[in-house]
Amino acid sequence: MLENVSTLSDSTGQFFPWIEFYNFGTDPVDLANAYFSDSLADNQRWQFPCDSSETVIEPGEFLVLFFRSEEHTSELQSR
Repeated sequence: MLENVSTLSDSTGQFFPWIEFYNFGTDPVDLANAYFSDSLADNQRWQFPCDSSETVIEPGEFLVLFFRSEEHTSELQSR
């Protein structure tokens, strides 16, 4: 959701662009230390935190990654 002005807010109630990951499998998926990028030239643009309590997606769950502005850090939310 690149143009997020009213669909989903972060923990501060602000609207930032976001992407959603879904675990359709039967086992938990841990994204700790994995990378995410919108560029093939720079495929390590953003790294998931190494704290697995924030990065594990249980079966049937969603993980939302908010791309906050430069003065803020990115935020993960389980759904």
